[in-house]
Amino acid sequence: MSSPDILHAGMRRSGDPRPTPEGLLADPAVSTPLKLVLKAWLRRDPVDAARDAALLTLALERIADEACGLTLDSPRRGGGDDGSWL
Repeated sequence: MSSPDILHAGMRRSGDPRPTPEGLLADPAVSTPLKLVLKAWLRRDPVDAARDAALLTLALERIADEACGLTLDSPRRGGGDDGSWL
């Protein structure tokens, strides 16, 4: 975030920058598919849901990287002046 006054995706003004489930559900910028998954996963054990979400994140990042022609062996280019990805 560029400013402490700007809050995105359900983030609250505490020391914890992570979004809250309530904030995500109330945020009109959050996609409907994400909200549906969140509602369903809130009924699960939070540790199991977090572990599954982390695995899903890795799998989706891999799909996105492959769609962009990136692999762990290839350098990430395109974002910064120094040729870095971000």
